[in-house]
Amino acid sequence: MNSKKNILGEVAGVFSSNLATMIFGLGTGIILSRILGPEQKGIYTSLLVIPGIIASIATFGTRQSSIYHIGKKIFTNQQVISALFFLFLTSSVIGALLFFAYMFFFNKGSYTELMIILAISYTPIKLLITYSGSVFLANIQFRKANMLKWLTALLTLIIVFFTVFILRMSIIGALLALIAASCIVLIIAIISIIKDHGIHIHFDKKVINTLFRMGIIYAIALLIIQLNFRIDILILDFLSNKKEIGFYSIGVSIAEKLWQIPMAIGIVVISRSAVTTNMPELIKDVGKLLRLGFLIVFIASIAIFFIVPYAIPLLYGNAFDRSVIVVQHILPGIIFFVIVRILSSSLAGLGKPWLIILIFLPALFINVGLNFLWIPKYGCLGAVWATNVSYILGSIVLLFAFAHITKTKVSSFILFQREDFHILRNIKTIRKRKKELKKSFEGSDDDES
Repeated sequence: MNSKKNILGEVAGVFSSNLATMIFGLGTGIILSRILGPEQKGIYTSLLVIPGIIASIATFGTRQSSIYHIGKKIFTNQQVISALFFLFLTSSVIGALLFFAYMFFFNKGSYTELMIILAISYTPIKLLITYSGSVFLANIQFRKANMLKWLTALLTLIIVFFTVFILRMSIIGALLALIAASCIVLIIAIISIIKDHGIHIHFDKKVINTLFRMGIIYAIALLIIQLNFRIDILILDFLSNKKEIGFYSIGVSIAEKLWQIPMAIGIVVISRSAVTTNMPELIKDVGKLLRLGFLIVFIASIAIFFIVPYAIPLLYGNAFDRSVIVVQHILPGIIFFVIVRILSSSLAGLGKPWLIILIFLPALFINVGLNFLWIPKYGCLGAVWATNVSYILGSIVLLFAFAHITKTKVSSFILFQREDFHILRNIKTIRKRKKELKKSFEGSDDDES
């Protein structure tokens, strides 16, 4: 019972962090959309897609590998931190080379030299923050891992307000804000790691090779998932125009906010999967969290469908009216991908990322093929339909595959049970107890006075 309450508390904590991150990110998105407009917003989005994809390659999957090896007590924190330092040096060089190669072959003159320099500067910072987060998650330090996200989002919002809204520095101001916010958070993370574990850099070939060998499988799996998320933006850039990217990016970013609950569940599941010794209990908890996550996102999607025609013009301006249909049409894929968000985290924690590759590599090919087929005729809406097909097919196949390897019936993951809703009762009980404690403390203060 205590372990269930712990998991519930951890999910609630991560969700609260994700919710704060979402709100701060929404504020940043509104400022950028209002000031930049669809075309410049499209340039900004397409520019940052590349560092995001490169980071998923250049980290070599060491986040998941670190969580697994620390969680299973295979290596100490100090061994992993030292190995991550040397892997960071390698990944930064590879990341820079990949970015410049992409810009050399595919830049159509939309990006200035300063934009490119700032974007490439952001890549190693993003890598270091990812590595720091892996150390926190491996030690079940969810509060510190959460801080990396919400504090970055908050600082970005504050600095964007100054550089873009007040100083009107456009895309350059937005990039500077992102880099400055990330640097501040990175410094805080490094200080925290030094305080908790110390940093004594020692080259250990065995640890580095072990992390890399397992991590490279995670990296390929993460890259394939990342490409399923973002390949449509690159194809839109190739086949359409920056305005369509602007419409698409706003619509998708709003719809993806619905993933905050499954993402919170996934972060807890991957860490718990790495340290668990009670597999049947973990699978039971994963099934319960999957059903509730799916239900919540489904209900929220219905609300979003009817709200966005009014919310998008109000928040982002009439220039982004086309983003409304993007949100409404991508919701089916978003709902089904809840399955992937939760089950893929469990597979990663169990050390089975290869299954994600086997399932989502074909889904990626389908996604790319449909993008090339539909984008020339339908623009950003064609990209949405291609994404839906990829998300839904991949999610269904992953559900059946996960049931097979865990020797569990598919029905046990999708059919609701009465005890599923005990979690909601637990939340009410926790809130009630907090109120009672608060009243008792207030009463004791009155007595003392």
